[in-house]
Amino acid sequence: MADQVRNQQRTETYAKQILTDPAVVRGEDGRSITVVFTTKENAKADLLINGYEGHEGVSTLPVSIQPKTAHQITLRNLEPGQIYFYRIHVVTGEDSFYSDEYSFSL
Repeated sequence: MADQVRNQQRTETYAKQILTDPAVVRGEDGRSITVVFTTKENAKADLLINGYEGHEGVSTLPVSIQPKTAHQITLRNLEPGQIYFYRIHVVTGEDSFYSDEYSFSL
């Protein structure tokens, strides 16, 4: 149990060191947003989001298939007034981690 706690603390610390807090840019159409973030080293990334496109549960959307440091994904057909919760999954070489949970609404 203590090893699990130490591993989780190391992962959370590493995530905060390598991943910037994402910015959410609203689309002009009022129903889309773009999530933009950077990593301090080349990384692949996915976005895990709850309730996207009417799906219950979590959808995993690829952000960066090839390793790079600048990442962005545009989400379309969002419902105004709904709060969306998401996490970012980052893979750098052999290390893999999840960000804190973030949210946005239109």
